[in-house]
Amino acid sequence: MAPFIHYQDKAMYRTLGLTNNLAARAGVLLLAGIALLGCGDSASTNDATAAAADAASQVQDAAQDAAKSAAATVAAAVDDVAETVAGASDCEATVTVGDTLMFDVTELTASLSCGTFSLTLKHTGNMPAATMGHNWVLVPKGTAQEIGMAGIAAGAEAGYVPPDDRVIAKTKVIGGGETDTISFALDMPAGEYTYVCTFPGHWVAMRGTLTVI
Repeated sequence: MAPFIHYQDKAMYRTLGLTNNLAARAGVLLLAGIALLGCGDSASTNDATAAAADAASQVQDAAQDAAKSAAATVAAAVDDVAETVAGASDCEATVTVGDTLMFDVTELTASLSCGTFSLTLKHTGNMPAATMGHNWVLVPKGTAQEIGMAGIAAGAEAGYVPPDDRVIAKTKVIGGGETDTISFALDMPAGEYTYVCTFPGHWVAMRGTLTVI
């Protein structure tokens, strides 16, 4: 939220500056018109009328310029905020689990430009890891079932993750109220990868896709 407030302030100050310039120009032109009206003769009156019309036209033009500039500034600020948020989400993510067989997020994106990706797994349930534990294991697309089945044989001491070179990244198995954060290198080819919970039986339902771009 902080970046958005920053860019809002920037746009506001820019708009205020344009408004002050507009007011100053209008004041000078209107004073000129009043001075001419004070002369009293017909020629001066005509000159004053023309000056007032010119002042109104210039003020209108200045107002349009100010509005366009302010709109452009706000649009640029919104784009900057969007890029900032997108950049953050492409380098890190939080996935929440509970006392059910599901990840709260099943689609993630990671940008190769980040270099590394940080993943936080948060268990908001109440059941212990021994009975309703979850982990987050990243594997190549199409291998989730095979690695999930092999995880059963690997056992609890291995976190139900087999010693397989195809395992790209993994968290530990956590229970209710626990959190685990890992970071891993984004040194794989761009494409889609699968993340899965390899706790016995969970791989059937608990899957998601990490798209590396």
